[in-house]
Amino acid sequence: MTWEFLAGQFAQQFGLWWVIWPAILLGIVVGILPGFSPQNTLIMLLPLTLAVPVEQALAFMIALYCANHLAGGIPAILVRIPGSGGAAATTLDGYPMTKKGQAQQALVLCFTASVFGGLITTLATLALLPWLSKMGLYLRSVEMVVVMLFGLTLIAVIAAKDFLKGMIAGFFRGWVDTTIARLIDILLAFPVLLLGLGLATACSGKDGCVGGHERLFSGQEF
Repeated sequence: MTWEFLAGQFAQQFGLWWVIWPAILLGIVVGILPGFSPQNTLIMLLPLTLAVPVEQALAFMIALYCANHLAGGIPAILVRIPGSGGAAATTLDGYPMTKKGQAQQALVLCFTASVFGGLITTLATLALLPWLSKMGLYLRSVEMVVVMLFGLTLIAVIAAKDFLKGMIAGFFRGWVDTTIARLIDILLAFPVLLLGLGLATACSGKDGCVGGHERLFSGQEF
């Protein structure tokens, strides 16, 4: 992988502007709504990318993901509600600026920091990618256990006065958070599952969606 290859790939993406711009607009609109994370947005729109080439699908998903993170700071600045988890810290400085009448300045600073931060980290990742790929080959189960123990030690030493209590809290908190998060995902998935079952039922049968819709709401059998 050379810099000429990367430059060619970067220039080639400008030909996909008709995919990138709608993805950016959609990501901004969805990112403004609190509760819609970039991951959930990609999951919901993932079936749309199955009918297009891989290059177009990747350009759409990457643009949507980045724009969603960009727009997460808008509600964090204006109404003190982060649009995504990454915008939680924006409420600490952005909302006080809004109360002072400096909302426009806060939004400009947020957008500028997000765009340039994404560009800088992307270039740094591309520059370090050969070394990062080699480093990933050395990280196996033993090394990951060492990293986990190091994190637990930091939690115990920094976040707790009692070493034993800090170790217990750091060890069990991940399990509790994961369990609660999965339960919330299941509860939020019920309306979508019911809607999917209803659509599947309506679209079944010989008459397709139109006839199935009529039979579904008229009480007729399929």
